[in-house]
Amino acid sequence: MYFGVDYYPEHWVYPYAGTPEQPEARWQTDVALMLEAGINVVRMGEFAWGLYEPREGQFDFSWMRRVMDLFGEAGIKVVLGTPTAAPPLWASQAYPQILPIDARDGRLHPGTRRAACLNSDKFRELSARIVEELAKTLGKHPQLIAWQIDNGIGGHGTEFSFNEETRQDWIQWLRLKYETLERLNEMHGNRFWSQMVHDWDQIPMPKKSPTVHNPALLMDWMRFSSDSLVSYARMQTDMLKRLTPNIPVTQNLRAMTRNFDHFDMAETLDFVSVDSDATIHSKPAENACYIDIMRSLKKRGIVAPGDQHSGFWVMEQKAGNVNWADVNSLIRPGIVRLFSYQWISRGADGLVYFLWRQPRIGSEKFYGGVLTHDGKSDGRVYQEIKQVGQE
Repeated sequence: MYFGVDYYPEHWVYPYAGTPEQPEARWQTDVALMLEAGINVVRMGEFAWGLYEPREGQFDFSWMRRVMDLFGEAGIKVVLGTPTAAPPLWASQAYPQILPIDARDGRLHPGTRRAACLNSDKFRELSARIVEELAKTLGKHPQLIAWQIDNGIGGHGTEFSFNEETRQDWIQWLRLKYETLERLNEMHGNRFWSQMVHDWDQIPMPKKSPTVHNPALLMDWMRFSSDSLVSYARMQTDMLKRLTPNIPVTQNLRAMTRNFDHFDMAETLDFVSVDSDATIHSKPAENACYIDIMRSLKKRGIVAPGDQHSGFWVMEQKAGNVNWADVNSLIRPGIVRLFSYQWISRGADGLVYFLWRQPRIGSEKFYGGVLTHDGKSDGRVYQEIKQVGQE
């Protein structure tokens, strides 16, 4: 099976690691430690858009090629993520219309990941371009065994954007479904509270209102938003399959995210990958249910790396404390190994830990990794994962 880590080489160059003379020296140290732990695959690149394309239309993939070459020398395979979950600042500066608008008509501002509306035509254009350039440049690298599109698509409330492009798409979606306003009014029951629609432009989006919206409207909105996310994913998959037809495509999904239809999303993929937020507070029975749900998403047409029977991966198994809970407790000894074997015993063909090393920079600097901030291998999580690798 594939046994790996999520690796962010862009975090570990001078001045955060290495030296002025050898700014990328830490990469070689990391490769050696991975081999010692039995690692045979890494996922990389899913947040690297601003490094790939520092200015619009100017691309630099050379640093990632150097990393992939290092892994090639060590015999470690690579899953490359498309970097569309983290648009660079120049994108929203040049095209402010790509920013999402929330249910109170407030524009969400740049400065974090996911600062884009997936219904925006301009954002889709920018996404398609970076995916195309990435595939053309690195898609034939011998270490590449799979693509991961985006990262945890949607999320942070961006599944639902209320900008004008979304409104136009919403109206078109309803026109295709109901064909006539009479039919829409009948099926939505719009005579209740005098909400009859007499013009397609009158159809509301479920923005913040004095009280609860019509459940029929909300159900259609959820289905429309799901279709929007699925079409964005399909756009990336179709491009990757056209440019690199022999490289399977996956996406890291979350079972308990109910804001889109996971079965529809799985149909855009060659094989399913999932994120596991199993922590000190997780219950094994609930986690087993989670695993079984995700494993069931795709049963036909599976194309996965290597000779694998299920085509089902864990792309992010937590290796340490998270940074988003009210109390971010350390994981007890043995818990990482416990949940690792639970995934394996329930059919996972790939197990990838998030993340290789706890960052020293950025919004996730308090997110635990296989290695701690100091990058040494004497920590208990590294030793525990090394034990799993040996077993």
